Amino acid sequence: MCGGESIYQSMLFVREERTFSRAGRVCARARVVFAQARSVSTHAGVLSTQEEKVSAQN
Repeated sequence: MCGGESIYQSMLFVREERTFSRAGRVCARARVVFAQARSVSTHAGVLSTQEEKVSAQN
């Protein structure tokens, strides 16, 4: 019982470690995607302000 328990705990630990590293990778990827989305949104904001200026001139 004791030996099986320790094997089970070590398996759980490995699994948790793996999910943690995977979560870290997902986090890093999400951070990159978020940075790209933010740069795109700033470009869109610049474009929309330019369009507003043009429509105001018209």
